[in-house]
Amino acid sequence: MNLLTITEAAAQMNIPAKALRREAERHGLFVQFGRTVRIGPETIPKLIKKCRNAPNAHASISMLLAGNTSSVTLADQRRHLARETSRKLRSDSRSI
Repeated sequence: MNLLTITEAAAQMNIPAKALRREAERHGLFVQFGRTVRIGPETIPKLIKKCRNAPNAHASISMLLAGNTSSVTLADQRRHLARETSRKLRSDSRSI
């Protein structure tokens, strides 16, 4: 088993050594002998997988409103729901 130094692995991945060391320590994917820190070549894909960001959610969604398809944000949905609730409460209070 050939262990790589953090500098060697970082050079292979084309990333800063400090960033690689920080993430390897954070995820426990390194070997330490005294002050020497090494990383196994087989752990690099695991580290990449753990550091991969989830895709961002879209800011808008497609909703079917009165038979028309339009792009509506979540804030628009909430605003619409609040208006409908307000109208319903007003109409209910008038009937009392």
